[in-house]
Formats: sequence, C-alpha cells, structure tokens
Amino acid sequence: MHSLPGSQMVVTDLSEKNKRADALAKLGLCFGIGMITGSSLGGTLSTRFGEKVAAYVASGGSFINLLLVLKFIPKHTKRQHTKKNDTGSVFNLGEIVRLMKFPGVAKTFTVKIISGMPSGVFQVMFSIIVMNFFELQAEQNGYLMAYLGVVQMVIQGAVIGRLTTRYSENSLLMFSVGLNSLVGLAQALTTNIFQFCVVLVPMMLSLSIFNIITDSMLTKSVPASDTVQAKRRMGSTRPQIQGLQLPHNLHDIELEKISDYILVSQHQVFMLAWQGVSSSIYIKMSPEFVGRTCGLCGNFNADVQDDLKTSYGVLTENLAMFGNSWMEEDPQLTCQMVPSPYPFPCSVQETYNLLKVEKVCTSLLKVPFKSCHEYVSPYSYIASCSNDLCLSGSSGDIVCQVFTEYTRACAHAGHPLHNWRSHFPLCGIECPADLLYRECITCCPVHCNIEHICIDSKLQCLDGCYCPDDLIYEDGICVKPSECPCEHRGMLYPSGHSIQEECNNCTCVGGVWNCTEHSCPGECSVTGDMYFQSFDGRVYTFPATCQYVLAKSRSPGRFIVTIHNTPCGPNLDRACIQSVNLVLNDDPRTEVMLSHSGEVYMASQIRISLPYSDEMFQIQELSSMFVQVKTVQGLRLQYNWKEFRLYLQLGELWRDDTVGLCGTFNGNIQDDFLAPSGMIESSPNLFGNAWRLSSACMPRPSLPQLDPCDTHQQAASYAVEKCDVLMQEIFAVCHEHVSPMAFQLQCRADVCRCGVACLCSALAHYARTCRKHNIIIEFRSHVPECGVTCPPTMEYGVCVSSCERHCLSLSLPQICGDECEEGCVCPQGTYYSMRTQTCVKRSECSCSFLGADYSPGDVILTSSDIQICQDGKLVSQSIITDQICPPGQVYEDCGNMVEGLSASKGLACVHT
Repeated sequence: MHSLPGSQMVVTDLSEKNKRADALAKLGLCFGIGMITGSSLGGTLSTRFGEKVAAYVASGGSFINLLLVLKFIPKHTKRQHTKKNDTGSVFNLGEIVRLMKFPGVAKTFTVKIISGMPSGVFQVMFSIIVMNFFELQAEQNGYLMAYLGVVQMVIQGAVIGRLTTRYSENSLLMFSVGLNSLVGLAQALTTNIFQFCVVLVPMMLSLSIFNIITDSMLTKSVPASDTVQAKRRMGSTRPQIQGLQLPHNLHDIELEKISDYILVSQHQVFMLAWQGVSSSIYIKMSPEFVGRTCGLCGNFNADVQDDLKTSYGVLTENLAMFGNSWMEEDPQLTCQMVPSPYPFPCSVQETYNLLKVEKVCTSLLKVPFKSCHEYVSPYSYIASCSNDLCLSGSSGDIVCQVFTEYTRACAHAGHPLHNWRSHFPLCGIECPADLLYRECITCCPVHCNIEHICIDSKLQCLDGCYCPDDLIYEDGICVKPSECPCEHRGMLYPSGHSIQEECNNCTCVGGVWNCTEHSCPGECSVTGDMYFQSFDGRVYTFPATCQYVLAKSRSPGRFIVTIHNTPCGPNLDRACIQSVNLVLNDDPRTEVMLSHSGEVYMASQIRISLPYSDEMFQIQELSSMFVQVKTVQGLRLQYNWKEFRLYLQLGELWRDDTVGLCGTFNGNIQDDFLAPSGMIESSPNLFGNAWRLSSACMPRPSLPQLDPCDTHQQAASYAVEKCDVLMQEIFAVCHEHVSPMAFQLQCRADVCRCGVACLCSALAHYARTCRKHNIIIEFRSHVPECGVTCPPTMEYGVCVSSCERHCLSLSLPQICGDECEEGCVCPQGTYYSMRTQTCVKRSECSCSFLGADYSPGDVILTSSDIQICQDGKLVSQSIITDQICPPGQVYEDCGNMVEGLSASKGLACVHT
C-alpha cells in the first residue's frame, strides 16, 4: 500500500481530465487484485510456516515492486521546467499555501481531511478489530482481507467508471459522504462476522467513490503546470511530417487551398481556415456542437460571460491564468508561461503615443467601416488595435492587419466591405498576373473537379487574390470552364482527349467526360481495410465494422448482397470481412454465404463442395486464391479471403437498378451516396452507416478518422518503402493507363494498420486494375513478402481459371466463361483430385456416385446396368464393350476431345 500515493500521482499525470476518475478507479482495481492475492498468500504462509516467513515474502515483494518501478515508471511524468525549484521538500508550507489559493482546492482538501479521518482510523484498526472482536485466526483474517479485495476489485473495476460517466462529481461526492454516515451507524450495530461482511460492501463503495472523486477534483483544480494532462504522453513520439498536394482528402477530412488560406473541413463538424501570412486562424463549428467545445475559442454557447473557463473547469477573469491553462505542453518545445497579471501594453506608453494610437484605432468608427457596425461591433477590435499598436508600434503593416481583421469579421457575417483598402493606400495588395484581389471569395468556388461538394459548415467567404468571376482557378492558373481537364483513375486529361472506358469511348469536354452509352458490365470492389469503389468509380472508405448492404436491386427482392465485417487486428482498430451473403428472389433457400476461411454454404447451413451448380448458381474455385459465384441473373462475386479483396460484377441488365454501398450503377458518381431514405449523403461515414443493417451491431461514433500512419508510427517507414514499389519500374508500364497515386495512398494507410497482408492486397488490386487494360504485371516475384508458393503439382498464373480442371467437372460438366484471376491451378491436361489433393491425369480421377467415392476401374452395380469408373465419370459396361477396337486401332470419343488434338490418322472428329 506504500506505493499507492505515488501510483495515483503517475495515473493523474497520464490521464485526461474527463477520464481521470475512471483511471484512478482502475488503479484501485489493480490494488484490489493485489489485496486478494496478498491476503490469501499471507494467511496461508502464516498458518503453515509462521509469521516470519510471511514477513520475509512481503519484504521480497516490496523489493520486486521497487525494481519494477525503476524499470518501467518514467523518471518524469510532468513537464520539466528550466527554472529550478528551491523549496526543497514537496511538503513545503509555502507550496501548499500556493496550491490552496486555486479555486476549489481548499474546499475539497478540507472535505477530504474531515471525512477521510474516520476512514483512515478504521483502515488502520481493521485487522485488530476483526481479530479481537470477532476472534479470527491469522488465516481467517487473510481470507477476510481477500474478500475485501474482491469487493474493491468489483466496485473500482466495474462500478466507478459507469458512475462517473452518468453523474457529476459533486453529486457522487455528496452521495459517498451520506452513504458513509449510514455505514458508520451500521458498523456500530454489527454483532457478527456475516453482518460485518454485508456492511463492508456499502463501506467500500462509499470509500472508493470518496477517495477517487476527491483525488480527481483536486487534480483538476490546479493548472496544467502542476498536474500534467495525458496529451503530454504523446509528446515523446512526434508525428511524421509529410507534404501533401492540395486538394487532398484524408478519410473524412478535406484539405484545400484558396488564395493564401489553407482550409481544413469535416462535414457537419467544423471548418478551419488558416492564413499563414498574417498568422490568423478562423474556425466555424456546426450548430450541433453548441455548448460542446472548450479551449481558447470558448464553449460555443452564445454566452460571452463564461468563455474564460480554464482547462480545469474554473471560470476566471484572469486572462493569463485562462490562456496558460490551455497551453499544450511539449517536451521538445520550451514555452514561457504568460505572466499574471497580464500587463496592459498601453499602460507604459507616453501620452503623445497614446493619442496617436487613439487616432488610428478610432478610424474603425468612421467610413468605410461604419456600414458594418450594425452587424459587427467595432469596439472589441478598437481595444485589440490599441493593444497591438502599443505593443508593436504603429507601423503600416500592423495598422492594416488590424483593419483587415475587422473587415474579415464583416465578411464572415455576410457583409463584406469591398473597397475599404482604397481609403488606406498603404493597405493596398498587389496580386500575381491574371489574379484580382477580392474581399469576398466564396469558400466553395467553382472547381473543374465535379466531385467537389460544398458542405454546410463553410465560412461565408475569404479575402485574397483569385480569378475573375468568369474563370476557374485550376493548378495555379485561371482557365475557362471549357478548358477544364478531366480526371480518370487519378490521371488528368486535357479537354478534347479521348479514352476507352470498358466498352465506351469517352471524350473530355470542359472537365466532364462525354461518353458513348453502350451498356457495359459494372464492377464494385472492397479491398484492404474497407476501401470501397462503386460501380460508377467513386472511391471512399469508412470504419465499416458492422453488417451492411453492399448492393441490392431497386426492383423488390431480386437480389441482395450483404457484407458482414468485424473489428480485427491487435488493437481492434481495423475491419475484416467475416462473411459475404447473396440472396436471390427473397428466398432463404437461395442464400449463398462465403466465409472468411474460403468455405461456401448454401441456405447458411449446408457446406458444399466445389465446383457446384444448379438452376440458379455456378460456384467454383477460380484458383487457390479466389472463389467465384455466378448467377443466371448476370451477377458475379469473386472473393479472395486471404487478401481481403471482394469484387461484385453486374451485367448491363442491372444498370440504374442498384442501391447500397456499391452505388447506383448509372454512370453518375454524384448520386452514388444515395441512402435508403432517398437523400444523397455528403460523407462516407453517413452514407455507410445508412446502409448498416440495424440488427447487426451499433455503429462507431462519428469521429475524425486519423491517418493510420500517425497512430501506427512504428510501421510508417516500412509502409512508405514497400508501397513506393507502385511508382517503380515493375508497374511503370501501367502508369499511363491507371495512375498509381490513389493506390499508393491506400497502400500506405492499409500497411500502417495491418502490415504485409494489406501490402499484398493493395499491390494485387492495382495489378488487377491494370489487367483490365490488357497489361499483365507479375509483381509477386519482385516483392518477396507477396510471393505465392503453390502446392505440389500445381502452378501459379496471373490470369488463370480452374474451370474444367477438377475431377468433379468430368462428371458434372461446367460452363466456363472468360473470367480469370491469379492463383494456383492444375496445369493444362491435369485435374484436381479431392481424394489426393493433387493434380492427376484424367485416367487417375476418381468418380462420385450417391455421395460415395470410387477409384478408377471400380465397378458399381446400379438398378439399370453395370457402371465402371473411367476418366472421372461412370460409364456403362455396354458402352465400354462397344469401344473395344480391332488390333492396331484406337477408339476416339469426339465428346471427350482434348483441346488441340487433331486427326493425324484415319477419320477426323467433327461436330454434328
């Protein structure tokens, strides 16, 4: 127990304020486990070997505890300041008095002392009371202590955390004090050990709540310089800095550049505009976050009176105290605390300078700013103007910056002052050629990229240099709308350029592809860590850890494909496909399920052997890596369960007749995010969860998705190195047809999160896309991690099919199409035998009859005649007799002609 205060200090330093009570409770859980183990062990040792042995073991445990502290607990969990503390002991009276001055500390400290004193006395006398009053032996006392540990473990591990999320700390503190009073009365009336054990439960509940809540309240009542927040925990590992080409989408975060502003936005959450030249930051929050923010920007509740609330929850008028409390501490940076009280800059200026400052700043009360006074009060800006000029001098740059901030506020309020700079020649701005200075550029200007979607949390407008109204800013220059390039698979093509897409020819016309309208098959894919590409080509991702409708027909009940995902990985921070289900005509009997292990089930229960065919389905293993399901309705599923890849292909019959995560299959990516409600969602997360099956699981909270390479920094360099192979010579032949940029970004994100398996999936997905352009890339021999070792007698191919290369196919003829995938198959002229699990000659294939397996040459007596197993199928003995030829001749069966066989002697076989 001697290490409990130190442990509480460390947990306090390394936990966030809103989770601190729960963290301290979990610490209590650990001590509870220790009490159970220690008490049981102590009682046993005392009984069997004497109290000295128990004392020696306890001493050894303390020594081990010391070694563990030295080994694993960091030397410093608080920020180390360059200024040394000369006060000596932490119990210095002056230091205690200083801490008592913080709001709330003295009250909480007093309550903790007064209410905690009886509890402390009871804890010290606990063993003496139970041994003398109840006359327990040492071993029995150990068992009682173990029971106490169990109660503490349950309360602090399972109860405290839930209570702190539902009730305020003040309410819990009052509850614990009241409950403790009732427990004291119950203890006075206790007469036996059973009653005492019952009373121990509410006693431990009240003590646990009291100690944890008061400790948590005390740590929150002092500034961050005295109690370090958990955010410093990440200070030792700085995020990797990586340049981005704008615009850029990082999961559901959109980054773009307009004039001198960098814009960062998330749909229905916020928009941040950073103007680096003037070091200005503007944030607009979505209305749903009213009252749910904190920091230097306040709590967003429309009440300016409570904006100055510190990070530890204290409302203050002390600006320095407020600002310092929100300072992010970084061990690699040295930042000085703002002195308190914060000095007023103009208080040390001479009268002459003050008159000059007043003359300049009161210009905000006159034309051209006067027309905005009704919408934005100038007085706070006049005060800021005075402070800035007194602090930095009345240079032209400072004055112009002050006026600019006021006019920006007017523009954000919807009332831009367009010509104010003409009244102040020193504030004029020169723009590069072809650009004009504009006081109000829309935050959602016209883009050549038609995928650009404006969201509701945009700022009203921004100032800066931009194109004239009839031109579009594209790649650093102003272009006419008719000159906009077109984007396809990450590549930009100039206006007038033509490409072949599937079965159509497309020409770029003013940023839009104008394509012929031949009906082509469509393909939707799910690859890696839940990257979706719709039938129409829209690529997106979201944390898909539930069951979703991948695609279904708009026409009721014709087909539905669902995908069932679960969290996976060491940290359960990624999603893996558990199963893929296909149902036709709303009939459960036609359900096919593909499992994550490659097995296939019919009607969700019956596992089937492949190949399989009936009047609705043809199911086969295309290769050792892919299983394929084809339906008579023109639907085809190809699933690689080993590398997290799923492809859904639909014939032209289904054009404009699908909904789900795969989109609408109508050639228009703008409506791919069509939700079941009929609304078009604006973010992948909203769209994805709209197609979640409500009975499957609860969706994850809608939080910003971090770059996996920031959260898994140990894998970032490996991901960059391995995924850069997409830019190298192996794949270079495909670059002019399919840009590798988007595939490379997906590869890096996936590899950071799930390693080699996702690396091979990303590379294979790009290679497969290239194969659509008749470009075959055999990358696996160049990337050792992705090499494929085939079973004996099989061979690897980039584009192969096992159709008609299975012994079962000899007795159940398959209808083969032109589909192929990579993987291992039997060489031409051999067949896969389920019996030997190898490739064999046709004559070595066994036969299947009524569920039984027969070797070549076996004779089966049926109700009609005698059958003999020959070349993988049962043949009537009478037919075999007819096939006996005279000496010197060989019988040839035109029905079993091997591809490439020609009649070199005698009569040739011809189709009749």
